[in-house]
Amino acid sequence: MAKFIFYLVALVVAVWVGLQVEFDPGYLLFAYDTWTIEMPLWFAAVVALLFFILLHHFLQAWSLISHFTARFQSWLLQRARNRSRHQTQNGLLALAEGEWQAAENDLVKSVAHSDSPLINFLSAARAAQQQSAYQRRNEYLRMAAVVMPDAEVAIGLTQAELQLQHNQLEQALATLNHLRQVMPQHTYILKMLKDVYIRLSDWYSLIELIPLLRRRKVIQREESDALLQHAYKACLLSELEHEKNHHSILKHYRHLPRTVRNSGEIVSLFVKQLIVIEQEDEAAKLIEESMKSHWHTDLLDLYSRLVNSNLVKRLNKVEAWLNSRANNPNLLMAAARLSLHRQLWGKAKHYLEAVLQQQENPSAYLLLGQLLQQSGQIGKACDCYHKGLSMSVE
Repeated sequence: MAKFIFYLVALVVAVWVGLQVEFDPGYLLFAYDTWTIEMPLWFAAVVALLFFILLHHFLQAWSLISHFTARFQSWLLQRARNRSRHQTQNGLLALAEGEWQAAENDLVKSVAHSDSPLINFLSAARAAQQQSAYQRRNEYLRMAAVVMPDAEVAIGLTQAELQLQHNQLEQALATLNHLRQVMPQHTYILKMLKDVYIRLSDWYSLIELIPLLRRRKVIQREESDALLQHAYKACLLSELEHEKNHHSILKHYRHLPRTVRNSGEIVSLFVKQLIVIEQEDEAAKLIEESMKSHWHTDLLDLYSRLVNSNLVKRLNKVEAWLNSRANNPNLLMAAARLSLHRQLWGKAKHYLEAVLQQQENPSAYLLLGQLLQQSGQIGKACDCYHKGLSMSVE
């Protein structure tokens, strides 16, 4: 019905326009320089209408062609992306399977249309690393920084990991120090720095880093205490051998962190250096001080071998310890040695026999054998020597 009304109105308008044109056709004049064009007004209107109709169809055709071209280009791009995605997956799979050359080729070829070119370059760098192609590895890392400048930390960590894998410790340290300037509190950077310091035996730097590792919970208390003790032990081994003054040695000891001072191994280092400079009384005092807070079996052995200090006082000290730790074999052994130093043969024999009642000990058999031999009991002495040697061979 609407179409009928539209056509009816159009017919009426056409008849009216035709009557007007017949009554007064008018004309249209175009003039340019010496040229003039004159035509009836109705003809000009028909030409204009035809022109606009042709223009409309041309624009529609152009739009259709442009749309088809865009869709075709989009199809080509999607096809390239799908191929790139598939090739990237193949490259990552080859990387996991240890096919380094194939992995590198696939990852590099697919990077142009990859959804994540950073992964392509970082993975290609790992593949190149496994082929000892360090120049290509560095180039891939550089390209990764170009395609994603904001990923500096991720790229740097990958570079440091690769350098560590191939024992390029100095280069890894430089990379990690740069990253630490960018992100001073990054836990993984700190963890890798710890590993580099250990592998480089850079104990002083490790000692400075450990408090931050604790605060950032990179390591737990037990590990930090063990690392501190190991690092300080390594440093002290070289430092203490040059110390010849017992005041300097003891001052150095007092300045150590409490957790380090509580280590028997650390105390042993200071005690041995005091013995070297013939300060056995100070060595004995240091052992006694340490034993007040922590019981160290190894220090007992050192304590019992100090022959140039007050033997009476030290034997009394060991016997006092025995009152609270009765039948402790290490204390009994220390008491036996000190008794031997004081030439208290009966007491020494008593302590050595008490040790052997608790556990068989080669050193106890040796000392008891020497004591028995000295008293003329050759047979029993040989029996002790035999038992001690049998245990040593085993």
